[in-house]
Amino acid sequence: YGHMKKAIMEKMDALFGDARVKYRELLETPAGQEELEAVLQQGAAKARSTARGVLARVYDAVGIKNRGSGV
Repeated sequence: YGHMKKAIMEKMDALFGDARVKYRELLETPAGQEELEAVLQQGAAKARSTARGVLARVYDAVGIKNRGSGV
């Protein structure tokens, strides 16, 4: 499996290598860390919004009326 792992890592590096470099650069400064945190917060808000919609449809599909406070 060693050759397969190496091939997978090469593909992953080709796909994500630039993003890894940028991430490491951002971590080096407080301003970069703030930028990363802002992006993460925006992504979390978008994910929560999407999850609420999906869960509402699931609850309706299975007949759950009391949804509680949700996501």
